[in-house]
Amino acid sequence: MMNKPSFKNFKERITKKNVKKLGLFLLTAATIIDGGLLYNYAAANKFTLKSSFGKVADKTTSSGLHFHIPFVQYVHDYRKEVQTIDFSVGGIRFLPFGESTADKNHLGADVKLSYRVTEDTKKLGYHPWEMDGFVMQDGYWLLTDMMNQSGNAVMGDRPLAETISDPKRFVEEFYEDLAFRLEQNNVPVKIESLELQKFNTFGPTKTVSYHKVPDPKTLQPQ
Repeated sequence: MMNKPSFKNFKERITKKNVKKLGLFLLTAATIIDGGLLYNYAAANKFTLKSSFGKVADKTTSSGLHFHIPFVQYVHDYRKEVQTIDFSVGGIRFLPFGESTADKNHLGADVKLSYRVTEDTKKLGYHPWEMDGFVMQDGYWLLTDMMNQSGNAVMGDRPLAETISDPKRFVEEFYEDLAFRLEQNNVPVKIESLELQKFNTFGPTKTVSYHKVPDPKTLQPQ
């Protein structure tokens, strides 16, 4: 014989149903707000670094599924392969108020940086979020800011004509300045190569042959 429906049974069913829905909603909301899933998957071309309450792990982990707790832990993943950034450095990026040479001229330079993120957990610990390439390449905003600082520093050391007439000297000093900034700021990046593609002046653009630094240790051109 079937039990007769009652208000009490109906109330219990509604309550249990709502509790389950509420729990599912909270779990989903936590997952979305946290910026990832309870299980974070890293592809084969990446390595990961887990942080708990802002403190990063002692070592990186390989690709695969990684469990983390929303609001408490976050799994940062970084690409293993060489990455490239094409960027315009120097005062010309801020026209008409971008004097960047010693003689107060506007000068910019289109450069190409090829780099690799290192698995240095101490350095990654300084920049877990800045290096996380969720939208752009890994470390894009941090690296482009330092690239622009280096470009302005080197250009501001001499007049415009002297800089554009010696692209080899410019790119070597640019590399040295950028490498120094990366080291001093604990940025987990190894420069693979640095290329000057062209200089840009306020007037008609003047293009020069670029100089490439394939070996960061010797700084010998290709």
